Amino acid sequence: MNDTIKKFATIIAVGLYFSGTSPSIAQTYNRQTVIESGATATIPSASFPTLQSLPAEGKAPAPAVKAPAPGVTFLQVVNVCSTQGCDTISSGQLATQITHKGPQVYAYVWEIGYGRGEIAKQGGALLTSGQQIAYNPVCLVSGSYTINCPSGYTIVGFRYVWNVGYYLSQGYAQNFTAQDTSLNSPFNTLSTALQIKYSTK
Repeated sequence: MNDTIKKFATIIAVGLYFSGTSPSIAQTYNRQTVIESGATATIPSASFPTLQSLPAEGKAPAPAVKAPAPGVTFLQVVNVCSTQGCDTISSGQLATQITHKGPQVYAYVWEIGYGRGEIAKQGGALLTSGQQIAYNPVCLVSGSYTINCPSGYTIVGFRYVWNVGYYLSQGYAQNFTAQDTSLNSPFNTLSTALQIKYSTK
């Protein structure tokens, strides 16, 4: 079973049966622990799908087995974190404010909707499943998108976390890109790009 089929199966299984609570992610960098503060995302409606376009918040039932999964309507890097700190990325922002360092630099990409599986690159190099360090269901809770999904809430998207530090430390270009294609019609592809400032000094 190839990675695409595995990821497709994971999306469907999680989307239909997830009912637990996803904890925030704590990452360890060279004996330092950085708590990722972006467990909840609040993004201006101008760049985010309207609440009316998403499943109603509250304790909604899981999607019916035969119901089509909603397509991807939003895809963006929301945080970049390393031992130097965490950037919060605004819509339209082209580069991180922090100059990151070290072998662990994490890009947090939020998707609303169901895709075939995110493809991410750092400096043109394709990131592997080993560099995808987390994959969290996203729910809409009290008007904000969060990975801390209460039991019974509908999953409306997923958050991918990529470790791009290896390629940056090897001198690859600083441009990070990610894209995904909707599982269902209209089969649209959304993408995001960001310059992750990095220093080897």
